[in-house]
Amino acid sequence: MLFPYKNIMRYHGDDISYEDFLQSELEYINHLLNQDWSRKQSILKYLGFSYFHDADFLSMEYAVVRKKLTLSLTTDNVFEDINLFRENKNLSIISSKEYQEKPIIFLCEFYGVCEFYCNVNLDKYTKIMDTEIGKYKPNRRYTITFSFWENEELSFNCNRANVSIDQNLIMRYTNNQKKAIPFCDACKTKLLNHKQLLNRKKYIEGILNNNQDDHLI
Repeated sequence: MLFPYKNIMRYHGDDISYEDFLQSELEYINHLLNQDWSRKQSILKYLGFSYFHDADFLSMEYAVVRKKLTLSLTTDNVFEDINLFRENKNLSIISSKEYQEKPIIFLCEFYGVCEFYCNVNLDKYTKIMDTEIGKYKPNRRYTITFSFWENEELSFNCNRANVSIDQNLIMRYTNNQKKAIPFCDACKTKLLNHKQLLNRKKYIEGILNNNQDDHLI
């Protein structure tokens, strides 16, 4: 990964201070802010800040001629968000068994895929730890990295992406009240847009500046 600060904290927490962690996150945020997301919302929204942390990797299909890579993912966060929505609407809770029989799947389609790299044994590692948007190249290609474990990665370059979800299934689980997943507040913070990036940048800079002031006292 180009910005491995999360992996360093996760696997080698003693090797990085909280201040250094925030500084590294700030570098990543500035990296994202320097890119044009006007027509690439799916890439930023779902892959910028690890919304798919702890998600299950279900399948991968690569169409060589079309240079299209399709990944199927599912996450228990959606199950929890749906039940929270149902609880707030005084609806009965869906059981884990019922949901697992027909889970909501994120169909992630990447186009113009090249420079594909994978050193992951997907029969062994099926839990995604983090995702990262790396270098943005002059030919408008993004380097997308899925981290499964320390140094276990799937990465590739692409020029655009689309993430789709079965709206009919969401309607079924929300008692025909929602076509989109009713994300909880915690999940919403991981679904990035430009405004959220600016807010996070301001928050981190505030902490770092306060720490610097403390050192001067």
